Amino acid sequence: MAISLVKAEDLAEIYQIEMNINPSPWTLNIFKEVFSKHRGIIYSQDLTLGYLFFSSIQNEAHLLNLGVREDFQRKKIGSSLMDAFINQCYAMDIQKIFLEVREANNKAINFYKKNEFKVDGIRENYYKDKKNSNAVLMSKILD
Repeated sequence: MAISLVKAEDLAEIYQIEMNINPSPWTLNIFKEVFSKHRGIIYSQDLTLGYLFFSSIQNEAHLLNLGVREDFQRKKIGSSLMDAFINQCYAMDIQKIFLEVREANNKAINFYKKNEFKVDGIRENYYKDKKNSNAVLMSKILD
């Protein structure tokens, strides 16, 4: 198993994972656009098991999307991706990471809390889905 940078040929497989795990998935075009402008890492065996995309500006990083194949969840793949992401942030001299997560996604919120992200607030009607769901704003300061 290895963590590596996302390549263009990984996007179709990443998109398939996203379709299976996210109630409001990114489109393949969104993945292509994010890939062209930002950074992504994948966790793979013979196939992609998880992915993480982020953007950075100056000394801040924004975690844009993190996903793990449903049949490989709770096997430390998300934690491995998070560790690789945080190490990359240290190498880039990032001082703060922030993210938004769907308010109803308790599993993800608890995962981020376990990784020492703190809740900063709520962004109402952030997700443009059938419910106009709220987002929980979270951040982590890197020392």
